[in-house]
Amino acid sequence: MVSLTTYSETTLRRRARKAGYQIKKGFQRWTVGGGIWTDIWGERRTGYIVIDPTGWAVYGSFNESVTHAWQLADVEKFLKEVYESNGLKW
Repeated sequence: MVSLTTYSETTLRRRARKAGYQIKKGFQRWTVGGGIWTDIWGERRTGYIVIDPTGWAVYGSFNESVTHAWQLADVEKFLKEVYESNGLKW
């Protein structure tokens, strides 16, 4: 499934910084053992993890199984919610 976003990665990174967050891009990794997750064809998947202002990863951008679980559309949705809840103009 391809997620569509209306903003570039650069724009989302800039907006994340403005709200005190960081976006990190990388291969999805197993949360236990840290090995790179691959699909049934051996292909690695790239994704994003969001770091909050205290330095912790935002749950959802990782889960019980893998890190870097979000795609850009997921990052955009999360950041819009952060902006709304903090009264910032998106």
